[in-house]
Amino acid sequence: MQTGKRVAFFIGEVSIAILCIGYFTRFYLTNILPDKQVDTFQPTECFLESKRLNTRYPAFHRYRADFLISYNVNGVQYTRWVSGNGLDRTFTRDKNAQEVLLSQFNIGSTYPCHYKPQDPQVAVLVKRHDWIIL
Repeated sequence: MQTGKRVAFFIGEVSIAILCIGYFTRFYLTNILPDKQVDTFQPTECFLESKRLNTRYPAFHRYRADFLISYNVNGVQYTRWVSGNGLDRTFTRDKNAQEVLLSQFNIGSTYPCHYKPQDPQVAVLVKRHDWIIL
């Protein structure tokens, strides 16, 4: 009977370890890696055509600042909606923070932004994090 408890305990420990590894892998792939990729993007100037406070799941109050930017890469004009949170397109509960972010940008103005050299259709107006400590 003692051996059965040890096996069950071991299985429990392995299960918890697998869950932790899965959580940290997901966190890395959805938070850290995209932000590190933005560091390889090329700088350019973006014209802000529009902005909006995007809402999702009204009952749960989720918000995201979105910006319609226009920019030129090698003679090709791109116009894209981008999130105010780097490559992250998720929504947050903090409506005030998203409104503050929107207020920092004026429609009709030009701002520095970055695009992905291999796929210029991918761009960011606002870099999300500074993961230099990692």
